[in-house]
Amino acid sequence: MALLSTLIGTSATVTAVASGYIGLSTTVVALLVLYPLTAELATRLLQAIIDRRDAAEASPDLPYYDARTYFG
Repeated sequence: MALLSTLIGTSATVTAVASGYIGLSTTVVALLVLYPLTAELATRLLQAIIDRRDAAEASPDLPYYDARTYFG
């Protein structure tokens, strides 16, 4: 979470400085700066969802198993 806060703060600073030097609107510079961060976060989130789903599919599904049968 601290890393995310740092990245957002850094992005805001870069956006403000770049918009002042380049003369572009803040919205355009914000999109240029934040788009890669958003894409990276979305990629990581989707990968985590896929990994969780794959792990759930790989786990054995034994509805007939009853531990009491074997362990009393």
